[in-house]
Amino acid sequence: MQSSWQPKKIPIERALDKYTDIVEDLIPHMPKDIKHTWGQKLLDLDLVLYELLYTAKEFPNERQMALRKFKNKFFLMQTILRKAHNKKFIVTKAYTQTFEPASNIERQLTGWIKTLPASESVTADGEC
Repeated sequence: MQSSWQPKKIPIERALDKYTDIVEDLIPHMPKDIKHTWGQKLLDLDLVLYELLYTAKEFPNERQMALRKFKNKFFLMQTILRKAHNKKFIVTKAYTQTFEPASNIERQLTGWIKTLPASESVTADGEC
């Protein structure tokens, strides 16, 4: 029998859910020859983001490093999506749906980083 207990989702996690749902829905519509490379990379990043978010949420000693890695992987994911859109691998309407949740994630990530003690904070360029 499975437990019905689920850890409480924080706002950035709910925004990430929305963002990754949109991204995951884009992948099946990519050209067949691109879907298995670019699409798989997006799915891999999707899982990494959840792993890093969980680490930042549950392990305070690793929070600074996890948030820095999350920021880097998130911006990499956005870059891949932008390039896929520029190359017409994904349609504009679907691509623009990622803007609102991505902005929400960026805002919350920035706020979370600002709450870290000065010795733990991450600068805008990802440096300690």
